Amino acid sequence: MFGYKYRSGGDHLERDLDCIVNNCIWSSEIQDLNDPFESMCEIQKFTEEVNQLAAIFKYVNDLKTENWHELIDKLSTTIDFITNKAGIYSLSQTYDNELLWAHYANSHKGFCIEYDVKLLEGTLGYPKVYSFPITYTNDIPNLELRDMITQESNGDTLVKKILGVKSEVWEYEKEYRIITDIIGKNSYHFSSLKSIYFGLRMKKDERLKIMEKLKGRGIQYFEIVHPNKTFTLIKEPITDPFGTENTYFKQISLVISSDKLIQIEVYLIKYHAIFKKAQIHIQLEEKIPEDTIEAFAAVIHKELFHLAEIVHIFYYLKNQNKDDAAWATSHIKNNQTKVELNQYINMVN
Repeated sequence: MFGYKYRSGGDHLERDLDCIVNNCIWSSEIQDLNDPFESMCEIQKFTEEVNQLAAIFKYVNDLKTENWHELIDKLSTTIDFITNKAGIYSLSQTYDNELLWAHYANSHKGFCIEYDVKLLEGTLGYPKVYSFPITYTNDIPNLELRDMITQESNGDTLVKKILGVKSEVWEYEKEYRIITDIIGKNSYHFSSLKSIYFGLRMKKDERLKIMEKLKGRGIQYFEIVHPNKTFTLIKEPITDPFGTENTYFKQISLVISSDKLIQIEVYLIKYHAIFKKAQIHIQLEEKIPEDTIEAFAAVIHKELFHLAEIVHIFYYLKNQNKDDAAWATSHIKNNQTKVELNQYINMVN
């Protein structure tokens, strides 16, 4: 499925572009969201169920009433943890809602980003990512004992009840929500971003700036238009003036190599957001000098793993088996890069 993030452009264009160029999203904390009733829920049903069980088992050894009542405190602690520690990234399931363009895209002067949601979720670097479409209802969620039981196994039910329910007045947003362990910037794989839609009133120079900054990524561009004498919005494709060839992380540019374009293939990326560690394996068309390796490692760190504190990069030559030892490696730690060449492979190649 695809998810859509509306951006305001204008005075915030540089901020938004910086996130896109560096392949990251911003997960907000609950207090920063525009709905004051976020995470509102009741625990009355849960309390009643616990009290009933305590009464049933009050004569059973090791199941004292106070032990059952500890469950209520545990639930309250869990709710506080979820609401205070979770990062929330909100997408819409539609790109053509005029109210969303008005409210979140600077009265149609901004733009809208299209993501492949499953790709995005799968590359955030967490062991588990909670995600779900928002449920719209005027009934406040009432937590139950079984919600706590599923929390122990996978957490889906409890997290969804606390963070996945909003009033029906918000239903027009068709929100899809991704929950992250880290509030603030989160990295994703660049292939998750598929298209960008420009608003009805977005300035031409701002459109061009976006396309220039993202040239070579194979992104599709559309402009939002409205057919004459209708209240509907439709998309129309735009030709990228900077070319449609996808070269992003498929070659080392002349800016780095200062000699010629070097074709590459990225075939393994691993990222762990909690430990801030990353690993990438790259096949090179041919050998490159050590200073080029170091310069390219800096680009990888900045654009793919700028949140990582440790990055291990393995370089393989075109005629190498990918299961063999790498021809060269570069290891980044504390913003310092160490390049190592495999002397044996250099002797035989």
